[in-house]
Amino acid sequence: MSAEGVTVRVLTISQEHHETLYNPHNLDLFELVGKNAAARRARGSYLLFTNPDNCWSDQLGQLLGRRRLKPNVFYTAIRGQVRHDVRADKGSSADSMHHYVTRHHFAHYQDSPWEVTSQMPRVACIVGEPPLADQPPTFFAANTSFADIQKWVHRNASGDFFLAPRRMVLQARGYPEVPQNLHVDGMMPFMAMSHGYGHLFMGPGCINLHQPHARSGNFRHSVPIWTLDEINVHFLQLGHLANHRPSEAREGVEGEGKREWYQWNDKNWGLGSAQLRDEVLTSECG
Repeated sequence: MSAEGVTVRVLTISQEHHETLYNPHNLDLFELVGKNAAARRARGSYLLFTNPDNCWSDQLGQLLGRRRLKPNVFYTAIRGQVRHDVRADKGSSADSMHHYVTRHHFAHYQDSPWEVTSQMPRVACIVGEPPLADQPPTFFAANTSFADIQKWVHRNASGDFFLAPRRMVLQARGYPEVPQNLHVDGMMPFMAMSHGYGHLFMGPGCINLHQPHARSGNFRHSVPIWTLDEINVHFLQLGHLANHRPSEAREGVEGEGKREWYQWNDKNWGLGSAQLRDEVLTSECG
């Protein structure tokens, strides 16, 4: 973004590319593969993963606008809610939508089962607020239990808001490309920590707001959270090899007994070898 306007790149993943993905449950969308495809082709120093049903509190936008991100840290934020979806009618404007969100949002600070704990290192949200963590932990002792590690990590809604250096995302090969959607985004913080990055949680006031909507069928056949936690423990043990897998072929991999096969993304993660349509949209500031 500049004084002249906003430039947006739009990548299109065709139906042909969708059909190359392993899809045992016949899902109509792989959200995290799409995010990985964008991550591989992004050009900025930092990547922010979010969704079109999200909007931000003023404080969160202002914090990002200060451009004081740490190079070896990833960031997550509490997910709040807008009480009703934000209307974008013919007469709506940016100001009217902003006014609606400001008046009709609230925050979940106890978002079970991922409660916000006092151990989570937090970044100051408000200008002048003393920082709550100068340097977040990047590793844990080998004998640290996973239950204790979870007290330091906020993973809820890591598909709605996950901000990290592009270098980290490339090293980790993005989100695990598991043929399901629910809970997989919450594996990303553990993967980032496996690759040596620290975690900072946005302080109170910096809220990523979710608009209410009906759930699609894309969450059927999801792996239980406790099974993914077993993989998260494995990630932490693997360190810099987390989410990297050997060159097994995709063919012939079926059934629940092959779940461990999906703990690693191959070199083609994010449809790396595909030629995607890449368009640039611009708008003028006036």
